[in-house]
Amino acid sequence: MYANNGNYSYFSSANFKPVPILHIHGDPDGTVDYPDPDHKPTDWSEWPLTEFSYYTCGKVTYTLPNGTIAPNVTKLSFCAGTPPAKEISLIRVAGVGHNWPAVTGFNPAQVIWDFLKAYSITTAPSCAPVPETPAYAEGTIHTQGNVIMSPCNEAFIPRGVNYSLADDWEFPANINGDPTGVNNELSAEIIKAKPNIVRIEWYANRAANWKPYTVADLDVVITRFQNAGIVSVIDLHDLTCSNDYVQFNNIILPWWRQQSVKNLITKHKGYVIVNVANEFGNVNWASDPSSAYTTWLNHYKTVITDLRTAGIQVPLMIDAPDCGQSLDIALQVGAALQTQDPMHNIIMSAHAYWYADNAAAMEARVQQIANASFPIVLGEIANIQDATGPCSNIIPAYKNLLQSCQNHNVGWMAWTWTDDFCEGINGRRISMNGSFTNLSTYGSTIINDPDFGLATHAAKMNALCLSAPLPVKLQSFEAEETNENQILITWKTTDEINFKQFEIERSTDGKRFEKLAIIQSNVVNHSNYNFPDTKLLEPIYYYRLKMIDMDATYAYSGMVSVERKGFDQIAVYPSPARDFVRIKASDNAFPAKIKIIDQSGKIVLAQTILKQSQKINIETLTSGLYIIIMQDKMIGKVIVQEK
Repeated sequence: MYANNGNYSYFSSANFKPVPILHIHGDPDGTVDYPDPDHKPTDWSEWPLTEFSYYTCGKVTYTLPNGTIAPNVTKLSFCAGTPPAKEISLIRVAGVGHNWPAVTGFNPAQVIWDFLKAYSITTAPSCAPVPETPAYAEGTIHTQGNVIMSPCNEAFIPRGVNYSLADDWEFPANINGDPTGVNNELSAEIIKAKPNIVRIEWYANRAANWKPYTVADLDVVITRFQNAGIVSVIDLHDLTCSNDYVQFNNIILPWWRQQSVKNLITKHKGYVIVNVANEFGNVNWASDPSSAYTTWLNHYKTVITDLRTAGIQVPLMIDAPDCGQSLDIALQVGAALQTQDPMHNIIMSAHAYWYADNAAAMEARVQQIANASFPIVLGEIANIQDATGPCSNIIPAYKNLLQSCQNHNVGWMAWTWTDDFCEGINGRRISMNGSFTNLSTYGSTIINDPDFGLATHAAKMNALCLSAPLPVKLQSFEAEETNENQILITWKTTDEINFKQFEIERSTDGKRFEKLAIIQSNVVNHSNYNFPDTKLLEPIYYYRLKMIDMDATYAYSGMVSVERKGFDQIAVYPSPARDFVRIKASDNAFPAKIKIIDQSGKIVLAQTILKQSQKINIETLTSGLYIIIMQDKMIGKVIVQEK
């Protein structure tokens, strides 16, 4: 873009070719300066576009007025016109720093594609469009972008525990109860904690002198969890924190390829995730991280191909290297591993023993996970780390981490239900002896905390489509914005037999739904239904139908979404601020309940705002970064400056 030349002679040379340029830039950007620092059309100041525009169309700056693409998104045109004329434009995305500039009303991917299409070589052959079909196997958990989806295509957010099943000396003799009543197999106790997922520790080769077990024993435990609506993550623990690739190929892969294991996975395919190997490989901890990274990545690419070739179709969970703790590597490799998988069904996992992190660092890590293009879960969260010895370091911010996961819909599984050497009331065991009634302090937090605990927040996965179909057939289901204040939801059915009612559910993120309305069956075949949604505050809504039979059996429809046109984005201003902030939103968004939360997750202010002109007094807040919640949804952040 700068011609890589001290005197820029390239631009005036015979070799110069005018080329179309679309430059998209967040403003402010603390890493790469925004190329129009004064926000004025000044000759020669809009580097690096001015040289191209001068020699392409004789312009030395952009032309006013600026075109508005969306709220806070403007297009500055240097060279305009329709192809083959060469456009040179700068798109400014206000308020977005050095990251992908997706904001309400502006889809940069679509804008880039439209720009490129305009300069297509018309004489080049084009391929006929081929309808895209889902890559995942029907009836399995799968991924969609960075969301884990149930077999019924509903978002599923893991909230659960680890179960050190294979570390139970008595297993499997106690699988149907210990005669002494002291050491029963613990799935019944774990179910009482109401997780929606359990990561089951297993070994391909159990330690010598322990009671022998079989895949059939594992089947019994998974069946118990499935009957309780709980997903099982099967995890091989043999090479924990190992870097022995030969052992991996000799122990881990052959175990997964066994016919008995594949039969187990097929039997429970709607409720199983394969966690290939616990905490395998060193990258950041290796003497040569660059070489180790390449070895680790290529190894897992081969593993994915191997397991898919063997016929395993459920999601493959890949632990981060360095004892599971290197989230940066998981973030770096996830897209490549998804691409490697012909089913595009990879879930990355990191283990959160980050004892040196404070609340702000935990929040930053979770935001990285939430912004990834593929799913990442925290396969282990704990309150203690063995950094310098057994149980040597507490993790002070683990509650902040759990709160951040709750705020950003990031999945997690707590280590561990029992059988951990950090014992006692302040230890790392969730249950001190395996019983649900004898929890540690940490265990009580994991299960009972009102803000993120399992008892309240572990929503069970929707898998009702795996059961027999309801006596109603949904012929169509659609939603469309009909005017500024209404979205019309319509659907058509056939064969309503012994059918009771529909419940319309609505979401603003496609994950958490709430009941919007109840519509009774009119018991007429080929029935047409409609419902106008007029309570609209957000830029996008997702809808689904809950279809309920007379015997209370129910199933969900697929999900439809509506992105509203001309929606005014909700914003918090000013920021930075000292004395007050205001909320910019449409008038029908008020009155609204507002909460301000500090970086530790604590609510420092809560009040009801009656109108958007009303000031929110922040004089009592100390300097720092705060999150603004409106009607239980994060709408922005504000930096409070020193007074």
